[in-house]
Amino acid sequence: MFTKLAVIAALSVTTPAMVFAQKAGPCQQIVAACKSAGFAENEYEKGYGLQMDCIDPLMNGTKQPSNATKPLPSVSSQVIAACKHQEPHFGEEGAQKAK
Repeated sequence: MFTKLAVIAALSVTTPAMVFAQKAGPCQQIVAACKSAGFAENEYEKGYGLQMDCIDPLMNGTKQPSNATKPLPSVSSQVIAACKHQEPHFGEEGAQKAK
């Protein structure tokens, strides 16, 4: 009985980022997924920058920079398409900085 309750409790745990992503728009869901995967703002030089190492590759369908140290989170193509529809230039910031 205790084991079943422990399993149910473990399966029902949600992180604040997961709750936010469920209520937020598609672009915010992408940001939340990246943050949950360990990407952070202004950490590009360390290989886990939020914009350059996660958001840009997801939005542009490209590979991560060679110095990226964390794998991309799984984000559905429907969420990416909805974000592009809502905010057409979302995910272009890092590409513009790299030029």
